[in-house]
Amino acid sequence: MVIALKAADRILGPDREWEAVNGTQVRFLKEYFEPCRKEHVPEIESMASWDAAEINAFLTQHRFPMEVGPFPADSFGAASALDLLVEWIQRGSVTTIKGFLSGRQYPGVYLTCGVMFLRAAGHHDAIASLATKSGDQVLMTVLERPPEGFDLVAMAEDLTARGRVIDGFEGLKFPMVHLDDPVDINWLAGLRTVALSGQPAWIARALQQTRLRMNQTGVCAESAVAFTVVAAVLLPPKPKPALVIDRPFFGLVQTPGSGATAVCRIHQ
Repeated sequence: MVIALKAADRILGPDREWEAVNGTQVRFLKEYFEPCRKEHVPEIESMASWDAAEINAFLTQHRFPMEVGPFPADSFGAASALDLLVEWIQRGSVTTIKGFLSGRQYPGVYLTCGVMFLRAAGHHDAIASLATKSGDQVLMTVLERPPEGFDLVAMAEDLTARGRVIDGFEGLKFPMVHLDDPVDINWLAGLRTVALSGQPAWIARALQQTRLRMNQTGVCAESAVAFTVVAAVLLPPKPKPALVIDRPFFGLVQTPGSGATAVCRIHQ
């Protein structure tokens, strides 16, 4: 979301200051947008365009079927796409996991290499920290009643900060995952700013879709965000006409430093 919002700067002007209209937006701007807006994340691509077809082509290129537009004359779109692949230090083995409550059998993974275990005060279950070839860390823990939205992110960051290494487990078993879900980010609607030209602008519609696949090899996380920005009377610049030389003309060549000039008159 941060990268997609930054992409709008390409049309509105650099370093726009956004103004929140609800509490979720206030939290997003303070805790995520401002601290992260200067960061470069190579796994995330972004773009902005007055043409909805260009936004949709970008989403299709990243294998996301969601679409924006068509845009009214005073609106444009911005989008971002995350494509993150991390591999475990050593490939795990395929196993089966029996659901604690349902009793159903699920395909799972058993890892013994590159896993350490943590405990965090106030959290009942152990936390597994998985090392990857890229140096990223993947954390897992049982959480039967997870909080929603940014509360879940804050809780995960808190557990990571408070975790202390423990012993007592020889490895980690976890279920394989294949998720492909839309994410409700309608709370972004109404977030507003002022373009470099002085014209007001605001987000009219926001979409997000997230995919996650996790198996014995590693984790592939993909996510796309797209939104429509109403830019008041800020319109895309009209294309400038080409200079067409369709009659007899002359050419001029000047040699630097010599003062020499060559003129050639050409008749069609």
